[in-house]
Amino acid sequence: MPTEKTNEEKVVEGRAPRERGKALGRLLEGLRLAGEKLPVEAPDLPRRGWGCDWGRTLRILEELGALVAPGPGGCGWPLAYKDNYLMPLEWATLGTGQRLLRGEKPAVLLERARLAGAALVARTTMHPLGLGVTNVNPVLGTPSNPAAPGRVPGGSSGGPAVAVASGAVLVGLGSDAAGSVRIPAAFTGTAALTLPGAPREGLATLQPSLEVPGLIAGSPSLLAAAASLLGVGEPGRAPRRLLVPLEWLPPEESPLTTVFWRVLDSLAETGFEVVEVRLPLPWRLAERIRAVIALREACIEYWRLPSRPDSTLLPPGVAGLLKLGCSVPRGSYLEALRLAGRFRAALTGLIEDRGGLLASPAVPMEPPTLEEALEDESLSTGIKLTRLTGPVSLAGLASLVAPVTLARLPETGLPFPLMISGSSVQGVLAAGIAVEKALSRA
Repeated sequence: MPTEKTNEEKVVEGRAPRERGKALGRLLEGLRLAGEKLPVEAPDLPRRGWGCDWGRTLRILEELGALVAPGPGGCGWPLAYKDNYLMPLEWATLGTGQRLLRGEKPAVLLERARLAGAALVARTTMHPLGLGVTNVNPVLGTPSNPAAPGRVPGGSSGGPAVAVASGAVLVGLGSDAAGSVRIPAAFTGTAALTLPGAPREGLATLQPSLEVPGLIAGSPSLLAAAASLLGVGEPGRAPRRLLVPLEWLPPEESPLTTVFWRVLDSLAETGFEVVEVRLPLPWRLAERIRAVIALREACIEYWRLPSRPDSTLLPPGVAGLLKLGCSVPRGSYLEALRLAGRFRAALTGLIEDRGGLLASPAVPMEPPTLEEALEDESLSTGIKLTRLTGPVSLAGLASLVAPVTLARLPETGLPFPLMISGSSVQGVLAAGIAVEKALSRA
């Protein structure tokens, strides 16, 4: 008697074969273009049916300091996942190096990836407990940034970003509550996409009101292919109007702001309309509201963990944020949730009324050095680095970071990280691909 198919099998297999074939074709093309970077024999993969032996890949991830543990592996397109996704036979340490959680079944998105032909190659590092955006991790080690040596890779999904940036894998699965896939993408020269509305079963988080799954890949086109294969988004109509929130931007003298305007000028020449807008809340107030929610929830969820990490082994900055979160009054938390709802409605309404998408740099600065990050693990550092990504998370928007290789940052030479945000995954994916195509011809 045949066994009944799971919901995830129905989601993956229920899509039109033509759609799945097109998405697989985009991944194959990505492999072909990335051939010399991948530590498997990528140019032969389309002919030979993907990779199966991931020993060299795991050695590269271990040398980079990004590996927590090997994944189930298998034959397919290589995917690395963050240390907060649950699997039945693996311990999730949430970046602490301590055995904290294990799933009764695979996280929904990992199961969908497996059914869509992925090889689940490796569990990768994260900022401890997800409470930070540098990925500095004194317990498991801070991953090396292959795109900007000596600089932090960003977090908290720094492990998957390093895996993609090094060419070790094609796709990284992370999560994002304030920039946790977008900041690592910006700091490693990769592309990232947040997925509001995607299934979160099997994703362990200390910030449930804010954290959503996210993808990291080499380009917006590859993000679209991966999102399609996982059944979490297809590119829709590409809006050609970019809304620039002037008061959210870093100061005009900032090198990133200067490069940002150059990128917008290039896009305007290819047919994009650039419109300056005033948003319903100053970024600093929006980020303070987000911080109140994140810190209070981190305290609550930490004490709900069935097996809590030894607090003496947590980095001082993380332990300090937990202590601060436990001091947030319940009334302040509830008021922050109320204000977040009003902000979400106002910002979504503005975007829909103006018929465009928000455009900004993904980060206000280039990645700090490891020494600079170690010197300052305070809350103010997190607020500074999440100046642009945090309010977008508070509003519950979908957001994509596209690396603009024609515009480089002055200190590191990294591609400029253009962030596009809107009310739907379909819209930001389409816009990201349109930007990628427009600037490749510029």
